[in-house]
Amino acid sequence: MNDLIESLNIPKQILEKTEEFMKTILGPAANEFGELLGDKVRFRRFKNEIKIFGKARKLVEDNNLDINQLNLKTVVPLIEKSSLEEDEDLQDKCSNLLANMASSPQSGLEPKLVAILSSLSSIEAKF
Repeated sequence: MNDLIESLNIPKQILEKTEEFMKTILGPAANEFGELLGDKVRFRRFKNEIKIFGKARKLVEDNNLDINQLNLKTVVPLIEKSSLEEDEDLQDKCSNLLANMASSPQSGLEPKLVAILSSLSSIEAKF
């Protein structure tokens, strides 16, 4: 939930005043409201992860590739960052990257590739 709030770039003072206001109006239900919002965000991210992993699996199967286990330094940032991606083209690029990394010997470039891909907008990725 904190990641979501930080990504909104709302000044801390406004957040604190809003939180205080919500707690006054909603009482204990304020915590449940925050948890519900967090659940919805986690669910959307989970759906994105399933789509991306499904596409990567299909690429691997269609090309008869052998896959290897990825190290956590690579796979965790890829899952985290790609789960935020809702643009179909960028999801495809994440799937391609995942399939390529899983089917190739590790080169050490993987974390950098994940960082580069996650920094692209959909328009930049099309170029």
